[in-house]
Amino acid sequence: MPDRLSIHAPVLVNTIGHCAGAIAFGILLYLFLLDWRSNPRERSFLPAIAAGLALLWNLGSLIGLATSPGEGVSDAIVAASFSFLSILPAVLLHISLRSSRRILWIAGYVVSALAVLLH
Repeated sequence: MPDRLSIHAPVLVNTIGHCAGAIAFGILLYLFLLDWRSNPRERSFLPAIAAGLALLWNLGSLIGLATSPGEGVSDAIVAASFSFLSILPAVLLHISLRSSRRILWIAGYVVSALAVLLH
């Protein structure tokens, strides 16, 4: 077995964690979509967006782990996946505050946008 895939290497642990995260958030996103079909009046897109962002982050990190660093496409995918991760806290803040304290969740989106620009 290559040293890169050793049980003691963080690559294996990260791969297992991101696979579990991709599966969990994929299932969660699927359940949100099923709920929308059964109850069209009570639609909130924010939880589904949060699950989608977490799913995209995990998938992007898996692609980053599977490819060699320094390749243009893989580096762009990793940067995009960290951008998804940077937006996720703002969406979660928006979910927790709902429509109250609008200035706080807008500030969260501004901070997330700045983090995306830094990536």
